Amino acid sequence: NSFPQELLDKLVERANLPGYLGNCHSSGTVILDQLGEEHMKTGKPIFYTSADSVFQIACHEETFGLDKLYELCEIGSIG
Repeated sequence: NSFPQELLDKLVERANLPGYLGNCHSSGTVILDQLGEEHMKTGKPIFYTSADSVFQIACHEETFGLDKLYELCEIGSIG
C-alpha cells in the first residue's frame, strides 16, 4: 500500500464512491492494463503513485464521468 488507509477511506466517503482499486506504486500504462477493466465494471477509481511519488487517480472519462473525476480531485486536494 502506498497511501494511508485512513486517508483513502475518508476520500471514498466524502466522494461517495463504491470503493477504490490500486493503492500501489505503478506506471500509468501498467495500472490501466491491470485494473482498467475492473474499474469500468465497478466504477471504483484507481489510486496509485508512480516514479514521481505523486498521488494519482485514473478513471475512464465516459464510464466514471469527467465531472465526477474533477469533483474527486477537488475533494482529494483539500484532504
